[in-house]
Amino acid sequence: MIVRLERAEDGSLHGTFHGGVGFVPLRVPGPPVPPVRDSGQQPDEYRLTQVDPLAPLTAFTSAFVLSLLVPDWRVRRRWIGTGSGVWVCDQAGESWVRVYPYGTSWMIEQGGPRSIWDEFEDALAEWERMNRPEPERFGLLVDAEGGHRVWLDAPDGPGWQV
Repeated sequence: MIVRLERAEDGSLHGTFHGGVGFVPLRVPGPPVPPVRDSGQQPDEYRLTQVDPLAPLTAFTSAFVLSLLVPDWRVRRRWIGTGSGVWVCDQAGESWVRVYPYGTSWMIEQGGPRSIWDEFEDALAEWERMNRPEPERFGLLVDAEGGHRVWLDAPDGPGWQV
């Protein structure tokens, strides 16, 4: 998403989000991305579902909301034995989720100290309770000290520290 920010007299910045864009990640010197830690590991939890679990991760609006409400995660498409699925992990690579086709269903496996998939489900339920707002209803406030808060409908409305 792009956000156009305006500076207030107190030094804070505020604005609303406008449309989605895509960027190619820069290749800059720095620490390498942590390795995939789920390879060969047994999950802490297995779940079988009939509902397509990939849709919220790949649809723009729900993925935007997940990026706000669930901190510190990344996702990659991945071929997993029975078909194309996804792998999700936290930035440290310690907690992970594997999602892949399993017969006529989907298997969700997760492991590590965080239950990322549970966080996704909670975030999507909150989005539903808010009547599935579109990304353009969200805005960003950057306070004079550099703190970031995303808000819904108005700067003093419901919000989340990011």
